[in-house]
Amino acid sequence: MRFMLTFVVLVAINQGCVSNFEVNRAKDVPTSGEFSEGVRVYTQSGKAGFVNREGMVVIPARFDDAIWFSEGLAAVRDKGKWGAIDHFGNPVIPLLYDRSFVFLDGYALVAADGLFGMINRRAEWVIRPKFEKIHASSEGRLAASVGKKFGFIDFSGNWVIAPQFDDVGDFHEGFAAVKTPNGWGFVDVNGRLAIGGDFTSIGRFSEGLAGVAINDNASYIDFSGTSRIKLAKHSIAPFKNGRILVDFYLAADGKMHERELDMYGNKFDHVVN
Repeated sequence: MRFMLTFVVLVAINQGCVSNFEVNRAKDVPTSGEFSEGVRVYTQSGKAGFVNREGMVVIPARFDDAIWFSEGLAAVRDKGKWGAIDHFGNPVIPLLYDRSFVFLDGYALVAADGLFGMINRRAEWVIRPKFEKIHASSEGRLAASVGKKFGFIDFSGNWVIAPQFDDVGDFHEGFAAVKTPNGWGFVDVNGRLAIGGDFTSIGRFSEGLAGVAINDNASYIDFSGTSRIKLAKHSIAPFKNGRILVDFYLAADGKMHERELDMYGNKFDHVVN
């Protein structure tokens, strides 16, 4: 549906039928961010709007701030309040909020009166604003904080893991990083501290492994907390397609090389293109 909406909008643009907005080529104006749903933010005279890949203005710069499109809507700010518009620039979510973020899976985090909650596409409260912070959802749970302590809530705003941690990450592969008075560790979906608790740095689980470190001693651990790969240099980036990038260096051939490791610690060196 997202791609269909983008296609229809771009067809309308090419036919010169974009609501009441004038379509012009954006000249000598800065753009920001990557393209999303065929457009990206541009700024002109301190205002934000959107241009397409051909550099044509599809939504004139008339907002104080704007965030990229997601699920057919873009968060925009005007006169200090946030809401959301569609690809024609029409308001869909009223500009009522102190802060607003992109829509994901039909929901968006927003702030009102200094507290965060979550709304749906009809601007109805799904989670009433009562939290100091909320992270985006991950594996059916959202990280949230009250009284400067973090825990996890469900999509009804109920605590599933009580607020007790100094900081938290999101759930990945059934585990979330949490910060305790002694350091970082991982909790499982029941809130049990399952791994560590004394790490000075921590990544997230990806493809069954997570990067952790105590001071400058880094390693990758599995779900049991067992170290699988030890690293001479501090690197806790997540695995992707079975490998991680651990180093850049200038080789004897005068070219920059990158070094990757697989999940067994094997090294792979490549010339950087």
